[in-house]
Amino acid sequence: MLSRIATLILHIHPSNRIKAVYLGLRPFTDLCRTPVVMLRLAAFIVLTATLMTSVNGQTFTRSFDPGTGDYLKALGAKIIAEPTNQRQRDAYEPFAVAFFGWNLIAMSRLKYNSLDAASMEVAQVGLSIFTNELNDVVATMAKRPTTLQTFVDATDQERAAIRKVIVQKYAMKYSAMGAIVNDEAELDEIANWKYALGASLGELAGYISQWYAYPTLPGYQEAVARNLSAMQKHLNNAPPGVTPEFRANMQKLVAFAANKSFTVDQRSALAAALKETLLSTINFGTLVSANTAPRTTTALATTTTATTDPAAAKGHFDRATKLFDSNDIPGALTAFNAAIRLDPENGLYYFRRAYLYGRLNDANAQINDYTRAIRYKGNLRESHYNRGSVYLSEKLYPSAIGDFTSALAIDPSFYQAHYNRALAYFHSGNLKAAEADLNRAISINPEHGRSYFLRADIYCSQGLIMSAIKDEDAAIKLGENVVKRCGK
Repeated sequence: MLSRIATLILHIHPSNRIKAVYLGLRPFTDLCRTPVVMLRLAAFIVLTATLMTSVNGQTFTRSFDPGTGDYLKALGAKIIAEPTNQRQRDAYEPFAVAFFGWNLIAMSRLKYNSLDAASMEVAQVGLSIFTNELNDVVATMAKRPTTLQTFVDATDQERAAIRKVIVQKYAMKYSAMGAIVNDEAELDEIANWKYALGASLGELAGYISQWYAYPTLPGYQEAVARNLSAMQKHLNNAPPGVTPEFRANMQKLVAFAANKSFTVDQRSALAAALKETLLSTINFGTLVSANTAPRTTTALATTTTATTDPAAAKGHFDRATKLFDSNDIPGALTAFNAAIRLDPENGLYYFRRAYLYGRLNDANAQINDYTRAIRYKGNLRESHYNRGSVYLSEKLYPSAIGDFTSALAIDPSFYQAHYNRALAYFHSGNLKAAEADLNRAISINPEHGRSYFLRADIYCSQGLIMSAIKDEDAAIKLGENVVKRCGK
């Protein structure tokens, strides 16, 4: 059989073609008709039916279908059937974007081949119903592997681009912070739950899709088990409008949570359970909060009218910390959101969530949360320093210098802030100020090798070759893994 994802568009009545274009589904139709994708999708048949031999050290087992294509077919049919129903489209968005997006995030973590590239393209087809922002990124990624035996890596830039859209834009949109920056009185609890659920199921689908290539990779089965451990929480938090079928299917996933390892048959059963769960989410198009309206990003708001409950917030915060420590990032984000919603003026909560956003390479969300942490007096020295470090990485040097200066006003002996401010001055062309900060950093901590090496660059640019070489030697002696550049 040809994948249902590819054949879906062939079943659309010609009279609906205009509707598909109107809905922004043009990438959906075009992608499914391209020969490359059709051939890649057809490869699922081969891998499902056969055992692959060892290639470049990877022993392949049969592949498992997590239901991504079946869900896409069902979702596409719903959208196309009611092309002007914006409320339905908005209701599907948080779950669908999170599902397809976190599927991409999961699959881009490991090396992938042409079959995995087809799965990535399928996920992008689903995303293109709501946004075209990742079309070019995924298209570039998908072209890189040319065969089933060729495994390649996504680049850091590609991974960051995916996270920027899926996490920075959409997780923020449906989080407590999203409600704050949009100046909304209340968090849309249902949309928030849909996003968290979609993220977990999307990540799980990504793991299952690549299981054939990594059947014995250390840590892989543990990652699947950690993902499954969040399913009971999602089920417990499910809103009243979910169907009994959905609850029953989620219970099937919950039943796998006790597994620490999975046989081939268990992997197949898990994939089937995930497929059934995905198909039972199709009623999410009618599952909305009262007075739900389209949400857009605006300037950072200064107030929120959420009901406060500091004691309950502390419980969410403690749970968020544990989830973060166990690497359950979507679960931790949801718990941090809940804590902030119930205690929106607790600077520590914003500070810790900002750290989580750092793990997601989400610079804008980090800056927003550190700004809140500073406003509510949460770890002021570290909040200024960390926000300055984000500004520095984003090449916003004046803002970085301002934050490092604020951190040093609190603690003049903070040598790391002197060093980072020196970096910002250096990249701004103010070598004199950079040198002064490095001198101060070295006087506070004479064993900070990076300060010597940066000062060597300054000396070298000024023609002070002997001083530069001396500092380079000091940096190397202190363990810095650097290459001498001056005097050559």
